Amino acid sequence: MKQEEIYLKIETRLPDYDIFENAIMKSIHENYFILVYQSIYNQIGYDNFSNQKFNTEDFKSFLTKNNFVDLVNEMYRTRISSKGMENIRHLVQQVDSFDDYEKALMIFEKSDRRNLNGTVIKPSPWSFGTKLLHFYNPQENPILDTIVRDNLKIGYMDAKVCMEFRKAANCFINKHDDYFDKIAKSENIKKELGERYIPIPFSKMGLLDMALY
Repeated sequence: MKQEEIYLKIETRLPDYDIFENAIMKSIHENYFILVYQSIYNQIGYDNFSNQKFNTEDFKSFLTKNNFVDLVNEMYRTRISSKGMENIRHLVQQVDSFDDYEKALMIFEKSDRRNLNGTVIKPSPWSFGTKLLHFYNPQENPILDTIVRDNLKIGYMDAKVCMEFRKAANCFINKHDDYFDKIAKSENIKKELGERYIPIPFSKMGLLDMALY
């Protein structure tokens, strides 16, 4: 699926600001990932998202010293095998640059493979890859998991779909920058987050993830 097709699916699901805000409100009400995201953002040091970002070597160190790969696996209850997780812990240390999204994502290609009725599948590692890379750069790297794929009717996931989704998500954010300005000032959102002791801000990509979830 191409960037343009995915972009149209995002636009169709979030055609105006009111629907965008209501989708975020629904996400706040119905799942706990908002609390988890914000807690991790704060611990990493993303207390604002204007200039802060890891570099590759610091991220490698962070992944190792905090067992962050395993934390993400547990948090999202992914179905990667024990051998697959062992492979990922090794493979992330071989990445030359996490800023090269395509090459960084491709390390997950052989991390875990399953055989289903004679067909080799690897859906979990791709989804897991987008989640891990989101925390490297939460402003530009979206999360593509089963729920978002189902909501957008994207279908089967592979590396190309993940990369096209990233392009489409960034295109949506750039086109609708005013949505995020309004969310930052929304009294409804502030009230709902305040009642849950969740501070603002969120990254723009984090907000889009909430709206698509």
